[in-house]
Amino acid sequence: MSLRRIGVFVAIVAALWVGGPARADLLLDHFGVTLQLGTPVAPATTSPFDLTSFTPTKNLATVDYIVGDWYGVWDPNDFNNNTTVWGDLPAGGEPYDVEAIYFDDDPYNLYVAIVTSFDPPPGRNEDRFAFPQLVVTGDLAIDLGLNGPAADGFNYDYGVDINNEVRPTNPALNATAGSPLSFPTPRSLYRTANTDWYLGSPTVAVPAINELSNLDPDFTGSTAVLAGQTIVNYYEYDLNGGTKDENDHATYVVEATIPRAYLGVGLNVGQTVGLSLTEGCRNDVLRFQTLPDVDTEFIPEPTTMALLLTGIGAGLWRKRRQTRKTS
Repeated sequence: MSLRRIGVFVAIVAALWVGGPARADLLLDHFGVTLQLGTPVAPATTSPFDLTSFTPTKNLATVDYIVGDWYGVWDPNDFNNNTTVWGDLPAGGEPYDVEAIYFDDDPYNLYVAIVTSFDPPPGRNEDRFAFPQLVVTGDLAIDLGLNGPAADGFNYDYGVDINNEVRPTNPALNATAGSPLSFPTPRSLYRTANTDWYLGSPTVAVPAINELSNLDPDFTGSTAVLAGQTIVNYYEYDLNGGTKDENDHATYVVEATIPRAYLGVGLNVGQTVGLSLTEGCRNDVLRFQTLPDVDTEFIPEPTTMALLLTGIGAGLWRKRRQTRKTS
């Protein structure tokens, strides 16, 4: 086994070592981020994030990140929560806020950490509508510039299948919950076509610009091809001693360690990475569009080539964050 394949294996084992000294959270241990709350802003009684606490303190020469936190207060006289008396909120309120994305790479892996208020798989059960509906947790889309842009301008080239949701044959219907998951866990990385992605919860979706949220490799007609396994963690972040966090709602962190060998030989220094994560209703979408940010060269050895998909190039880019508000 080559040193590079050993590196991938060690990364997977270390990420799965739950409860032991090798157990590491990327947000803290790789990016050096310790989230903190600030002071309440009238008329709110709960605190917003201290935005300075989103700033990384580790691997500063190579880390890339974007912060898009929303914070505001709904107008108590507006029963439908369509306006705010202070600040901006994502459509649907704090549970749908995707606050930040962090990205870094080394010779073996890509590292992604995402701060969000949205619930882990299978998602969030909403009872605000005529009948309860499941808004599914989204999957992580990676844009390497391979497919050409979809209707929303994003290339859905790879996907980390974070959720086990089941795609319906009728695209007007919501996805349903799949088998339950516990984290951290290995999750599959797929080489995908744009058409392998879909909107997980269309019946409650914000129109936006047609962003897609989910990947179901078991769906009839799917062209998704298994590329390898990644390590994914999805955990609640304790900001406030066990009580609720910003806007009286929980905060979660999604982390993925993605072996570079599974992304093909074309992932080179000086290229950029597009990342997208949105809930099945696309109430809030956080994306990158930055200068080149792949910092470390990876040259696969002959024994590593068996891990790679054939003919995969890489022209990576980051797409700007698409947001919307109701105010």
